[in-house]
Amino acid sequence: KITSQKLHLHIYSWFDKKAENRLREIEAKDRYFHYEGIKDYSLLIKELTRYDYGISLHTRNISKGKKNYYVLVHFAKKFFDYLSAKLPLVVLKESKAAAEFVDKYKIGVCIDYKDIKSLEKILTKKKKDYEKIIKNIDKAISDSMDYKKFLDFVRTQK
Repeated sequence: KITSQKLHLHIYSWFDKKAENRLREIEAKDRYFHYEGIKDYSLLIKELTRYDYGISLHTRNISKGKKNYYVLVHFAKKFFDYLSAKLPLVVLKESKAAAEFVDKYKIGVCIDYKDIKSLEKILTKKKKDYEKIIKNIDKAISDSMDYKKFLDFVRTQK
């Protein structure tokens, strides 16, 4: 859904050999899909600075009619890697904790899962706000490093 919109998608992660081979097959056929494997942390952060956005579109175990607590409270440590690299975040509205964090600091875009197919249009509309979003990242980092403010934010997510 993402690469069909001519958006480049870079995946940095470890996978078992079978899954890695499948990702390499996709990469060979799709010029917008890039499986990067795993990188040393300092190299990873440098590489991330080349991109426009960091995404986290976790939908693990989505089921109709049931609350999915994993998706609701999901808050990936990679968010802080993206923010360190000055990347705005793209998260699902269904990921309530992450979406509230993004909305509170105005550091990215929150979308519904069904809107992934329109991500290119959504990001194009946000282009005028991009520089402002980047400036907001410093405030988010500062508050997140303030242990008390971060705990207060986490407590409000219950």
